[in-house]
Amino acid sequence: LVANFEFVQHCGGAQSYLGRLAAMPDDAARVKRIRRDFEYIGHKGARDFLIEFDLGRGLIAFDVRVLNVLEAASVKSPVDVQSNNASYEQLQSALLETVCAPAKITGAQFDRILERNYVGLCAAMGIHQTE
Repeated sequence: LVANFEFVQHCGGAQSYLGRLAAMPDDAARVKRIRRDFEYIGHKGARDFLIEFDLGRGLIAFDVRVLNVLEAASVKSPVDVQSNNASYEQLQSALLETVCAPAKITGAQFDRILERNYVGLCAAMGIHQTE
């Protein structure tokens, strides 16, 4: 945390850093930048960060809740989806194309819909809740 705080201060503060992220060309570049800039932030954490600051609308953060719902819906996720960038991008792209686009929602909206409705989805789909 201290290293990350010092990094943000070195960049001129949070507002300055977020402005630099916003100026980047796309979500993938932003994810890559956050993973490079911050200690202990991986694929999911970078996406959560960007979604929360409305800088990553085409992103999905694959935490255990999202993966549980996908599994219950018979969506096969790669075993290494949380640790392998290619697997992560492949699953994210497939969901954006086959679920989000037809539903006319962003990846960020899909992510937050699953997060906010997780308990109800678990009950409806017979998922044993784990977090």
